[in-house]
Amino acid sequence: TDPDLQHYFQKFNRYTTLAAQDLQAAGKRFSLLDVLIRPPFLFFKMYVVRRGFLDGLQGFILSFVSMAYIFVKYAKLWELQKKQQRSTL
Repeated sequence: TDPDLQHYFQKFNRYTTLAAQDLQAAGKRFSLLDVLIRPPFLFFKMYVVRRGFLDGLQGFILSFVSMAYIFVKYAKLWELQKKQQRSTL
């Protein structure tokens, strides 16, 4: 059977958490620019530059979900760093 949206978003949540943990382990620091610039840039790149718009709604959804992935990954990095700061106080 094809996975449904619930299955997809469970994986989305797990993978964004792992990606944020990897960024933290690599010493990456959260920057507001990471959540303000990277996601829309990726959307533009996928939808316009790589011509996702030619795939109609499917291209839009893929570009949007990819943008959301980047946003959530960096938001989770911010959350991890805030938790770490609180634990060191």
